[in-house]
Amino acid sequence: MPAQGWERRWSWDPSILATLSSTPAPARSSNGVWETSASPCGSLSGGGTCQIESASSAAEACVTDQQIRELAALGVRVEGYFQSPQDTEWAVDARGKLWLTQARPITTLYPLPVNAQAPEIRPGEEPSDLRVYFCFSVAQGLYRPLTPMGLAAIRLLATSAELMRIRVTNPLAGPPAYAEAGQRIFVDATGPLHSRAGRALLPRMLDYMEARTAAIVRPMLSDPRVPMTRSSLWPFARRVLRIAGRFGVPFQVLTAVFRPSASCARIRQIGTQLRQRLAPPESASVRERLDFVERVLRTEAITLLPKTMPAAITGGGMLFIAGKLLGSTVTALTPAQPSWRIA
Repeated sequence: MPAQGWERRWSWDPSILATLSSTPAPARSSNGVWETSASPCGSLSGGGTCQIESASSAAEACVTDQQIRELAALGVRVEGYFQSPQDTEWAVDARGKLWLTQARPITTLYPLPVNAQAPEIRPGEEPSDLRVYFCFSVAQGLYRPLTPMGLAAIRLLATSAELMRIRVTNPLAGPPAYAEAGQRIFVDATGPLHSRAGRALLPRMLDYMEARTAAIVRPMLSDPRVPMTRSSLWPFARRVLRIAGRFGVPFQVLTAVFRPSASCARIRQIGTQLRQRLAPPESASVRERLDFVERVLRTEAITLLPKTMPAAITGGGMLFIAGKLLGSTVTALTPAQPSWRIA
């Protein structure tokens, strides 16, 4: 492509094309090829590749430490000019001067979250440009991209964060910590990493959920860019207690311990009621059915966890305690078999 058209296309700032020193730029030929008089190959008629065998030892670096620093500085300047990372091409002339010959956007970088919302800044905290995103899709073993409809449904499910007193401005966009990139689900984990409770719980959860991410998160705890700014455990405990009180978690735990059959009957009743509520009226219009689906995803689905999981967690905890007391492995069997097995 002729150099003039190339410059018009990319709107080059002349200072970017200048050498990092004060020496003038090399001459430009009529066909748009940048050349210097010291070029060992000269102008190649019709284009092509000029290969030069180096007489220096193969163990020696082809660029000096100073040239590496100049390359790094050049990369920063070009990225700042285009406001995005660039794939650059460069050359060093016979005088050892560095020249920029071409720059184009890097298209293989994974996209940053495009719909990330402004983080919540609490009193006493300083805003930070560094954000830590956790890929929830990978944690669920889902490596392929999701469909737009699937992402829309996940955003509505995530809006249930309102149950934890998290402000959600737009239910269709999800809570502030929700983000998407490459049609995959990401969670902004920066807030938990700033808190004492999050630093204690998040790595341990990831040990079971996504061990590879846990190995990355732990070094972040000592990164000065991610300081602990919330040392009190009370805000986290207060939210947990509010949820526990709202859904009667203490009562569920006591029922599971002392009346397990009643606990199972209660969960079966929840399933029966849910099936009834999930049936929209037969006369509902398309718009009414869509509103019905949005309401179910936003209010019915996630609330099943605090309504049913306490009994399951209590049962698992009782099995663990029994195993510790007996010094053996205790596993629950089906109702048709003996209630307990001791190995």
